[in-house]
Amino acid sequence: MPDSLVQEAAAGSLIWFSAGTSRCEPAEAQANPWPVKLGSCTLRVNGRPMPLGSISISPVALSNIVFEPIYRVVAQLPYDLDRSTATVEIEDKNGRTNALSLTIKPVVPVLASPIGSGPVIPYVRKPGEEVVVRLTGLGVTSTPAPWGDVAESSMQVVAPVEAFVGGRTARILGAELSRTEVGVFEVRFEVPSIASDLHILNLRVVGTDVPLGSHFVTR
Repeated sequence: MPDSLVQEAAAGSLIWFSAGTSRCEPAEAQANPWPVKLGSCTLRVNGRPMPLGSISISPVALSNIVFEPIYRVVAQLPYDLDRSTATVEIEDKNGRTNALSLTIKPVVPVLASPIGSGPVIPYVRKPGEEVVVRLTGLGVTSTPAPWGDVAESSMQVVAPVEAFVGGRTARILGAELSRTEVGVFEVRFEVPSIASDLHILNLRVVGTDVPLGSHFVTR
């Protein structure tokens, strides 16, 4: 299978490069800051090496036919990308290169981990409870953020973030860069006083909705 990449991302986003033809080695960054070479592979954006967090193998099989595995490379884009289009190039363990195009937007919010992961049952929430959502792709911060490393102090999201529970506005308690995970933002909001029922939760970042699933709110 050919190499592939997400179609669009924001500056500072974590991106997932699927190396179908390029060959790497499974690996994971052991400490921060992330290295710019991992598993014998390098990713560059507009010629600049990117910090790499991990390289994992995804087996590919279809109708009992087993294909060459795909190597999924997690990398972080720099926060100072100022072009509408960027070129992401991989150099694999064999020295071969391949370049793909990536559209850059101010924000492209993506959940860093599903809020409803685990048992397939709605979360039970109560009015006044704090909900924490982890995302990447919220763009630049109020002060320059570290590239490939975690924040050491509070770095607020510049883009406006809204939260809703059952269509009702929820109070934002905070939206800042994580101090434990590279390229991840933590948005915290409070469940409003609302009738007990199954309600849809979602965030909105500069007009882009991020569904968070249905949660049962009870008093």
